[in-house]
Amino acid sequence: MLKKICVLITIIAMLITLYGCVNNSNSEQLVGSNHSDMISEEPLDTPKLSKAPSPTEVVMSAPTQSEDLLSNQNEDLPKLYEKYYEESPHVVYSADEWLKDDGRLDFPFDLDEDTSQMQWSESFSRFYIPKEALEAARTEDLLEVIKLWPYAKYFLYNYPSYYLEYLCTGFNATDELLTRLDLAEILLSTYIEDEFMPENTFDNNNKQMAYNDECSTRENGIVLCEILLATDMVFEQMDDDMRHSTLNAVIDKIGMRDSEEYPYLKLSARSGFFAHVIELRDSTGSKWYDYIINTYHENETIVNLINSDFHSFW
Repeated sequence: MLKKICVLITIIAMLITLYGCVNNSNSEQLVGSNHSDMISEEPLDTPKLSKAPSPTEVVMSAPTQSEDLLSNQNEDLPKLYEKYYEESPHVVYSADEWLKDDGRLDFPFDLDEDTSQMQWSESFSRFYIPKEALEAARTEDLLEVIKLWPYAKYFLYNYPSYYLEYLCTGFNATDELLTRLDLAEILLSTYIEDEFMPENTFDNNNKQMAYNDECSTRENGIVLCEILLATDMVFEQMDDDMRHSTLNAVIDKIGMRDSEEYPYLKLSARSGFFAHVIELRDSTGSKWYDYIINTYHENETIVNLINSDFHSFW
């Protein structure tokens, strides 16, 4: 119980730090939805699209503030990982410690280790990855360590873009990931392979808590992939077949969230993908939105989804 309290305190402390560095005070606050009002006249388990669409002229929208962030053009954002690294460089692991014998990137420490006796900057700086290790890492390994990073959960943020902003300022693996030319390919394959964990009950309280934590981490990773897949920069790395596969996978995940096998997902985000597309649609535009409207205008399920309210998904 003490460990759980410490983790909660560190997350709260991190949020306070973030909002002290990044000014979101003038942003409108959203209230969560129970996700019971999905705007769709067709059930989500209807047959998937039978074939990829033919190439369609897409209306290209102007870059958004969120897309500038994701393309590393916004140099004014404070980097929390640099701040804490400067305060506690003695706890940073070397590139050789981050890279295993087979060259794969992985945490050089146990994510469950007790950090209650560490200073906050020490606990945070453990996750600073040296440049040599970042550049040598495979794209799929970068994505994996970001999915497992324990200091940010999507449900703490009012918009998907806020969550991505926090990842970019808090964990330097995110900056490296967003430079990769195979990002779309790795994101899509990972997203298709990842599945939610079914709800399970244990008599042992420690086992129950550990399993619940694993379910939460898996869900958070899936939502992260959805949010990244919805960005313009990932859209531009894809051809029509990949975009088609992305939409099929997103609809599959929505169907899983409605399944009785995963009741804990009822209170979670319905779709990070559609939430982010709609957020961008309602700000300065989304290439995914333009593409879907032009290409899938005869598919009632997808049209209803893309024209839904933000609260239906987040």
